[in-house]
Amino acid sequence: MPRKRFSDDDWQAIGEFVKSEFARRQEKRRNLERLWKEIDRQIAMTPVPRKVESGKEADWFPNTEMPLQFNALEVIAADARRLKFPRGTEWFEVKSEFSDKYEARFNQRRQENPLSGDTPLPVKLDQEGADTLVKTVLDHYHRLYDFRGQIDLFDTEAIKYGTAIARVRPVKTAKFSHDFRGQKNVNLVGPAVITCSIKNTYLDDRQTAVLHEG
Repeated sequence: MPRKRFSDDDWQAIGEFVKSEFARRQEKRRNLERLWKEIDRQIAMTPVPRKVESGKEADWFPNTEMPLQFNALEVIAADARRLKFPRGTEWFEVKSEFSDKYEARFNQRRQENPLSGDTPLPVKLDQEGADTLVKTVLDHYHRLYDFRGQIDLFDTEAIKYGTAIARVRPVKTAKFSHDFRGQKNVNLVGPAVITCSIKNTYLDDRQTAVLHEG
């Protein structure tokens, strides 16, 4: 049975739906965007001159402004980082899905590419060994870029706006060559956390999406 292809009318309907849905979400969160703008202004301590009864302009009104928002943001973000990444201990643990298929694939790859030397060592993989391998790989990829800096950006967005967005995408990373060439891209691909701004993202606000149903 031939696969059904989208017709020009189908693409037209899809385009109109995307355009109308974007306009709806944009209109629905205008109040939030005004609040976000005000939060950014007060964190940056950008004054809004106002006329008072005396006729003189005042740059800052301590009764209505919150000049310590910047300090609060810095302290709360630092506390979040300290709680997520405590010093002197591991900040996450791994429990891999160890199975017979996993062990067979591990042994096959060891025969082709031994971890050390020309022949693989006689090692039997168990749950603890599989957990160690997975954790080592994750630690390796975390060190290829500023992973904790991306988490800091995520936390900052969440603290300021109440919502934060991050995506995990495969990216090409640079490899340090330890010579005069410095960093160079060798097409090494690995996962990376990419923090996005909520201001550029219009989330699905349907009840089924918000409650993770359906």
